[in-house]
Amino acid sequence: LEFRRVLFRSNALGWDLENHDLERALALASSLQPVWLTRGRILEGLAWFHTCPDDEVPAVAPVVRARALADEAVLNLYMGDQSSTRALGAVAIAHELGDRALLVRALTACGYIAGAKYDVSGAAGFYTEAIELARELDDKWALSQILAWQATTGMGTGDPVIAASAGEE
Repeated sequence: LEFRRVLFRSNALGWDLENHDLERALALASSLQPVWLTRGRILEGLAWFHTCPDDEVPAVAPVVRARALADEAVLNLYMGDQSSTRALGAVAIAHELGDRALLVRALTACGYIAGAKYDVSGAAGFYTEAIELARELDDKWALSQILAWQATTGMGTGDPVIAASAGEE
C-alpha cells in the first residue's frame, strides 16, 4: 500500500485512490487507453487498472466497470493474455444496460481478442455487430478504431481481403 502511495501520489489516479473514488480512477484509466496503446505504455496502463482494489470494483457504476473490463482486456492481450472473460463481461453489462456505445467498445475488444486467437469467424461476428452499431450511432471515431483493428486482425490471420477492405474504408 505504501508503494502505491509513493508511486501515484503525484498524479490524478493517486488522488482518486487516496480519496476512495475508485469509480473516477477506473474512468480515468479507461479514458487514457488510447495513450497506453499508441505510446506503447501497456504496462503503465495495466498498472493503473491493477492498483484499483478488485474487491471494491463491483461497487462502481456498471458503465464504468464495463469500460474498464473491456479496456483492461485489450491491454492484457498485449501482454500475452488472450482471455476474453473480461471483455465478454463488458458485453453482458452493456446488453443489460442497453448502452449501445458501450456495447460497441466491448464488442470491438472481443473482436480484437478473437482475432489474436486466430478465431476468424468469432472476430468477424464481433466486428460486424460493432460496425453496424457504430454506424447507427454515427460514431466515426469508434468506426475508425474498429476498422483499424479489423484490418490488423485480417493481416494477423492471413486474410488480405478483410485487411484490405477494412483498411481501405
